[in-house]
Amino acid sequence: MKSNKKGFTLVELIIVSTIMVMIMGAILNFIQPMNNFYSRTLYNSDANDVGSILQDYFEKEVRYSLNMCILEGYEGVPDVTGGYLRDFNGKKAIKQKFTDVIIIDNNSLRGRVYSTYDENKTAAHRKHATGALLKAKVGAAGIDMDTLNILGKEELYSDMRCEFEAYLNIDDAKNKCITLSSKLWKPEGNGVGYDFNKIIFNQTRDFELVNINLRDADKMMYSAEYWTTRVDPNDTLKYLAQTLDYSKFARATSASAPSDGISEMYAGVDSRGVTLPFTYIFYTKAEPETEDVVVSVNTDEGVSIDEKSYTSGSLISDSDITAWTNTAKGMERGAYTDASTGERKFEEFSHFEVNGVDLETFKSTILTNDIEVVAIYSRRVIPTPDYIVSFYDSYDDLHNWLGHGTYNSNSYREVPIYGIACEDGDGNLDDDEVSSPSGDELHVFDHWEDASGNPLVAGGRAVYFNESYYAVYNDVPQVVFGFRYADEPEIGGAEGSLLASGATMSVRYDRTSSSFLADPQLRPIELEVQNGIRPYNKEFKYWEILDPSDPDTVLGKVSDLADFTSLPTDGTVVFIQPHLEDTPTGGTVQMYNDSVSCNPEYARWTPTEPYYYPKANVRLHITNEDPWDGNDFSGTKTIKVKFKQDLESQGVQLINTNGSGATFSLSADTVTIVYTGTLTKCGGRAEFSFDLRCPNEYVQADANKLFDFDGMYME
Repeated sequence: MKSNKKGFTLVELIIVSTIMVMIMGAILNFIQPMNNFYSRTLYNSDANDVGSILQDYFEKEVRYSLNMCILEGYEGVPDVTGGYLRDFNGKKAIKQKFTDVIIIDNNSLRGRVYSTYDENKTAAHRKHATGALLKAKVGAAGIDMDTLNILGKEELYSDMRCEFEAYLNIDDAKNKCITLSSKLWKPEGNGVGYDFNKIIFNQTRDFELVNINLRDADKMMYSAEYWTTRVDPNDTLKYLAQTLDYSKFARATSASAPSDGISEMYAGVDSRGVTLPFTYIFYTKAEPETEDVVVSVNTDEGVSIDEKSYTSGSLISDSDITAWTNTAKGMERGAYTDASTGERKFEEFSHFEVNGVDLETFKSTILTNDIEVVAIYSRRVIPTPDYIVSFYDSYDDLHNWLGHGTYNSNSYREVPIYGIACEDGDGNLDDDEVSSPSGDELHVFDHWEDASGNPLVAGGRAVYFNESYYAVYNDVPQVVFGFRYADEPEIGGAEGSLLASGATMSVRYDRTSSSFLADPQLRPIELEVQNGIRPYNKEFKYWEILDPSDPDTVLGKVSDLADFTSLPTDGTVVFIQPHLEDTPTGGTVQMYNDSVSCNPEYARWTPTEPYYYPKANVRLHITNEDPWDGNDFSGTKTIKVKFKQDLESQGVQLINTNGSGATFSLSADTVTIVYTGTLTKCGGRAEFSFDLRCPNEYVQADANKLFDFDGMYME
């Protein structure tokens, strides 16, 4: 049988194989660039998808936010306890309440916020890819780190490095927008690691804040704020921001954190000591839970006027607006000197605003968030007058009479005279620019005159230099009363002599007896009779007037005289003496003033000085001073505690009353204590005390002055 000898030899096979390898190599060299191009195109397409998807996720979260606050470049974690950003005192830094937060983290290794982070787990971890958008809920304790996640899931970001920037902007329609800039970098190996030098996605999009831009009544309360650590002087519209201040937006503290990455967030630095700035975008994704909202009312210089709680969903009442308006007007400085410029200015209240909207427009808005109502004042520069017309009175600053021809060195009034070069100036002194001082019941103002005795002439008269005028008063006829011991042998003093006080008292000749009996000058004299010279078995009943021509003859009770026109006005002393009668109920009850103290409570601090709530405490007691052979007291005693001001009209409250068997009441300037009970002889005692508190705020000097004590007496 013949064998087949035909086929390839070994040499031929080697040659053919070599040729085939060369052909395949040539083909692969031709295909590889196409493969690389395809891979790059596919990666870039993925990057565009990733960037667009992240922008869409971001838009879905923030577009319909009800409120927003951006803190850019913040190192650490802001304190947002209860949903409100807090200042260093723990108070609300701004009025809006937030429910969610997006955190821009451009510097931390992606995924490091998770407790399960493993640097070898994914390609992004191995390549040390950074940057992510983080999202968390805001709860009662602040940012809820247990809900902190990467927006869109970590896998979406692939192994790319990410960088984001967010800020407030204004579109062509003048609507507020939030702008998000997104950049993605592709990793490239360098032999020992990876570099991120090639940007493969760069896009900026504006998202209109729909609800915040609505200005109808139920949406007016929504707002957006932007605080940053940087400034871009070349793009003023881009940075609608205020400077970030850590005293206004305080850092939160955390005893423990669920991961090393979150611990570094609180610290504001990473494990290498490198600063980690974050951008926090706080927003309200849904209406907050119904709760009371606080309306703070302040001046445009930050001085507090009022703070009031409203039920969520209610409206600001007109009565509150009226009260705020009255307070704001009461805080007007009028003419004052601007400390920063040295200019003389005139200040007066103008109107209220809320977020730049007039309160009259805003008051129909339903309250859902805390808000600040700002009192706006107009301030205009007062031009320097050409001349000054000064007026000087014969009373000091406390309205004490100085005497005829004696004048207070502080002017009673100054009238500036402006020339025709000044708007509304005419260089004249008009009648309506001249006013008359009040005088008192013994001195009646008559006219103004200059130092030479020439009477003032106004009526539009031209003024050519500084002028000074002085008040001239006429004396009202007066009756001079002297007070002496009653005609009682046991009174304790010489019969017919003056009381120990040696008091005299001048009053108008036409004054009624009722107004005379209410005169504060009479109070210490009555106290001397009540508590000093009266014997234990006598009580004071009324004052008697003695005949000026015969001091031993009683004309009658003071209360029986309608006025004093029948008494001499030439300086002759008309004597008055106390009429005493036996104590009908037994016992000799004396009153003692233990203490009257004023202790204002601190209210608040203003830029210039502290304010206080006036508060006073009064302690007193009565005792039966009859000896062992005397009588017990059984009955009723009325005690009057009198102050120099009308306390009731200023809202003063009578509180913390103490006294067995006693009732307390406040009317006008007097607290009345009515005691009913029994006081045994030889020192039977009843003690009383009460507090007075005013809910209005005063500077300390005025707080003390409100409770100026005028005396107390017992009926």
